[in-house]
Amino acid sequence: MKVGSLFSGVGGFDLGLETAGMEIAWQVEYDPQAQSVLRHHWPTADLHKDVNHVGQSNLSPVDLIAGGFPCQDVSVAGNREGLAGERSGLFYEFMRIVDEVAPRWVLIENVPGLLSSNGGRDMGAVLGTLGDLGYGWTYRVLDTQYFGPPQRRKRVFIVGCAGGFCPPEILLEPEGLPWNPAPRRETGARTAATLTRGANSAGKGGYAGRRQEDDYNIVSHALTAEGADASEDGTGRGTPIVLSSGQANAEITEGISPTLNNNNNDGAPIAFDTTQITSAQNRNNPKAGDPCHPIAAGAHPPAIAFNATQTPISGAISGQGAAVAFTKGNLLRNEGPRPSTECFPTLKGDGGDQAPHVVGPTPRRLTPRECERLQGWPDDWTRWGKTENGETIELKDSPRYRMCGNGVSAPVAEWIGRRIMESQ
Repeated sequence: MKVGSLFSGVGGFDLGLETAGMEIAWQVEYDPQAQSVLRHHWPTADLHKDVNHVGQSNLSPVDLIAGGFPCQDVSVAGNREGLAGERSGLFYEFMRIVDEVAPRWVLIENVPGLLSSNGGRDMGAVLGTLGDLGYGWTYRVLDTQYFGPPQRRKRVFIVGCAGGFCPPEILLEPEGLPWNPAPRRETGARTAATLTRGANSAGKGGYAGRRQEDDYNIVSHALTAEGADASEDGTGRGTPIVLSSGQANAEITEGISPTLNNNNNDGAPIAFDTTQITSAQNRNNPKAGDPCHPIAAGAHPPAIAFNATQTPISGAISGQGAAVAFTKGNLLRNEGPRPSTECFPTLKGDGGDQAPHVVGPTPRRLTPRECERLQGWPDDWTRWGKTENGETIELKDSPRYRMCGNGVSAPVAEWIGRRIMESQ
């Protein structure tokens, strides 16, 4: 089967469908950096820049057109203008191209917010338009975590088939597969288990991870265009744990952890990166005086560390928001010489119990490579691009995060692609 890809991004859909055995004939992507990644991975596919300027005149016939039209206007985290919005309204260009090229199959991806946008009328418009063009349809919300990558990423997938009928079994499964909960189990007191470690945990075809009763939750929240999402509501505005200055022995308040306590009775200290502090109030643009932000923007105090013979004693740390590391055998002991108030010795790393040891969780941004893995893409998938002149370029982290957050999980696309091919 030949595939035409709209709103291609860096080819998450394309990668999955190609792995399922399909051939990518052409791609349409507006972003120049994403275009460079597509050129790097699909040098022989026709690449077009704007969905507004393609159609029957310059697109070759294909069996399937796939794409995730922009979700910003239908997402619950957006302004909810729906299909009337400038970006999500490009859905109608998607349908114009489908009408002109007339593939047998259509595959659409978007956020679950499409189901509720404009009181559900936008989803009705999507399905109604497919029906008006002669396509039967089926749709389902699928979650990436059940296809291998450990990421909670729910997306609605719509499959259309020319002729007025679409086999529902393409997206629907009978009961009894690995991810279906067993009936009549006693109610448990713990959080439900999720995936086992690894992208190829046992399951049908290696795509659906198996559940284990005793596993802890090891699934990441959904990626956003800014990287990892630490929030519970899917908005990407979660607050990592940080140290606030001047609050030793203080009661923990929402979003803020107390500062270091050198009396060993107020919990272990927490190390953090001062360039990544955020809060639900100031989001990702901290400024002096912002709530929940003890350090003014631009201030980057160095980490404070002690060696094996020098340990923090009460009053030795001023609590100005600097991260603190300790050696393994000397946590919060009031012993050893008092460190200088101006400069602290480095860690002593001679192995054994004296090896450097950071206490507590260390909030940090996921690396671009980790984000790629959460999408089921090969390592460094977004690292390299190719210009229109054929020059290989290396992309910076910022666009890589954005492209990962906007992409499609390849194992989900592959699963759907295989089922479409089986129904031929």
